[in-house]
Amino acid sequence: MNRATILASISVAVLVAVSIAYVMPRGQAAEEEMRTDVVRDTVTLLLDWKRIEPNDFILIYDATPYHIMNGHVALRVPCDAAGEPAITVEVGDAERGLLAEPEMMLLDNVSEKGKMCVYHADLVSTHEEDKAEGFITDVILKNPHDRIVTLPRGSSVVVGVNEIMKGEHENGH
Repeated sequence: MNRATILASISVAVLVAVSIAYVMPRGQAAEEEMRTDVVRDTVTLLLDWKRIEPNDFILIYDATPYHIMNGHVALRVPCDAAGEPAITVEVGDAERGLLAEPEMMLLDNVSEKGKMCVYHADLVSTHEEDKAEGFITDVILKNPHDRIVTLPRGSSVVVGVNEIMKGEHENGH
């Protein structure tokens, strides 16, 4: 082997070694950032006689700086004859003003339309930028009406969180 070939081989070996040393910690850091934590956190709120002003809300869960990867929400509130709730649940990132209603399912077997109804929905962050369900950090109860809603005895909400992930976008937290 001539000297040029040996130097070229050594240069390639050094370049490969440096590349591996640089990439491995970054790969581990990326893996660490994408790591989820399994938790079991449940918040149950009795809403007896709670008043919510017109177009106002109550913040019931805040996971910041984490976001909810997997969870559940259940709501028991007054409903009309069509099964529409007196108040709604919204999820998303309140700090960025990204909130939307998840698809709440009416549980017919434990609901009485025109009186009290039970609804539930799964909470899953989709990782879509600029979407309320992209990075769920907050869960709120909203009064979408132009009148005060006073919730009767027996009204409640439960938020269960099963898995969280460190926020991928930092908003000053």
